[in-house]
Formats: sequence, structure tokens, C-alpha cells
Amino acid sequence: MKWGLIELAKNPEKQRLLRQELSQFETSDPTWEQLIYKLPYLNGVIQETLRLHPPLDHLIRTATQDDVLPLSKPIRTVEGKFVSELVVAKGTALNLPLAYFNRAYEIWGPDAKDFKPERWVEDGLTDKAKGIQGSHNIMSFSDGPRLCLGRNFASASLKASQGFSGQN
Repeated sequence: MKWGLIELAKNPEKQRLLRQELSQFETSDPTWEQLIYKLPYLNGVIQETLRLHPPLDHLIRTATQDDVLPLSKPIRTVEGKFVSELVVAKGTALNLPLAYFNRAYEIWGPDAKDFKPERWVEDGLTDKAKGIQGSHNIMSFSDGPRLCLGRNFASASLKASQGFSGQN
């Protein structure tokens, strides 16, 4: 929540748009359905906050079997050879840089490091970002069988928090 408030403080126009959307609840709290499905800009603010400021900046996973990881583009090894895949032996620890995945120009475009909630409202995700299999196209909560079970609760808690609801 702290990072969302910081981003909104740095972006008064985005803060104004969020306040405008939330003003419909000046006399009452939103229902669960409204909170989850009917507040697109609030959802964009939450998704963009989680994209730019994931709870964890990386994860460590251990390969459970020998495997070959294809690379999206070749890389040069220290020997100067170009490779387009990496051989990973069973037991190898892999560092998954979540913060990088969520901020990579190659995935998110030239405004990758900008706070832009509109990308979630106006279908402004790049094709590469749409290809990310993580929760809501970001890796902040991991993916696959180890996907964070609390991801929906965390997002709903952010939406319902005092800082975002406009309530005192």
C-alpha cells in the first residue's frame, strides 16, 4: 500500500482519476463485487503498484530434473560463444528476478518503468506482457504450481485498505 500511495503522490493526475472513480462511495463502502469487478482504475493502480514494486524482488527455485531452458534471444557466454538455450542440471538453484520481469523494456515497452495504471484499464498491455503467465500478467506472485495462494486476498486487501478507499 505504501508504494501505491507514493506513486499516487508523485502523479497528481492519476490520484485525481482514482478519487473520481472512488467518489461514488462517499456515503457508503463498496460491496465485495464492486470492489473486485467494478472499479477498473483502482484495479489498474493496484496492478501497476504490484508490477513496479513486487512484494519480493526475486525467487529462488531448484530444478527437480535435468532440463533445457530456451532463451528468447541468444546470449554470449564468457567464452564468446552465442547460445540460445541453457542446460540446467537437477539440483541447480535458479534465481528468478521478478522485479526485472515486471519492469523489462523488452516486455512492457518504452514506458516500462513508469507508473501507468491506464495500461490495465485500456488494454494497453503489450503482446509480450499479455504472454506472461503469472497472476494478471505479472510475476509478483510467481506462477505455476507455486503460485501464491494469497494473491487475491492481497489484492483485495490493498483495494479495501483505508489508504485507497478514501475513507478516514
